[in-house]
Amino acid sequence: MKAARRTTVAGAILVIALIAIAGVVFQRWPRAIPIAAADTIFVYSPHADDETYGMGQAIAEHALAGRRVIGVLMTDGDASGKIPEWIASAGEDLDGDGDIDKWDFGLARREEYRAAMGALGAETLIFLGSAGSHGAEGFRDGALDRSSKDLSDAIESIVTSVAPSSPVAHMTVAKVDQGRPLASEPREHPDHTALSDVVLQLAENRAEELYLYKVYVLYEAPWWKRWTNTIVRGSDTAIARKHEAIEAYAGIGRASTPELWEASREGDLEYLAVALPGGLAGR
Repeated sequence: MKAARRTTVAGAILVIALIAIAGVVFQRWPRAIPIAAADTIFVYSPHADDETYGMGQAIAEHALAGRRVIGVLMTDGDASGKIPEWIASAGEDLDGDGDIDKWDFGLARREEYRAAMGALGAETLIFLGSAGSHGAEGFRDGALDRSSKDLSDAIESIVTSVAPSSPVAHMTVAKVDQGRPLASEPREHPDHTALSDVVLQLAENRAEELYLYKVYVLYEAPWWKRWTNTIVRGSDTAIARKHEAIEAYAGIGRASTPELWEASREGDLEYLAVALPGGLAGR
């Protein structure tokens, strides 16, 4: 009798363990990248390279599917700690004002972004940073403010000017969200938080599709720490385009965040945190 009970308990434990293992395998099994129904998708990047490292395959897949991809770069890196090093080693007077400074650095970052987004298949690029005006206008690196009407107005103005009547889709970075661990980035950045919140609000207000991808999860080197709501993998063509885009950041991008650059080169998975309305990842 006791032996039979022990056998039953052991069997139940084994079944529970197998179900748990199957759940983990299912959760980590990469799915196809969801393609927006809208013909136009806006990809917002807080800094040059975030879009490529976190969602490069997703961008490429949308372009391959015939969607019009519009890239919006919010800042130019004018607060980067790598500016003195760049000036000393590879700096160029890109704005032609007779000196080499942080604004030239910002323009160099734009060039890397142009090359990367071109490789991914973007059709149009929009720059909202301050390098072109020497800080007189535009958004500054590290200073995006989710409570600022300037930020939300700028993004909404771009969307309505490009697509005044037809619906569009939106893609940008995820943020730290303690209430939703699987959707949360493991590392905080104020620019990421501000942009994620503003784009989420815009998409909800317009009842449009939204995709938030993780970037900083790539800092979590062991693969088993890289959790999210939905793990995705693109086609071989999309992966090849992403690798080409990553190489576009072999200069400043690599020097700025070498861990991210290396991790994005080594892995072929992307981490979808949120998909709205009612997409794969849910809320």
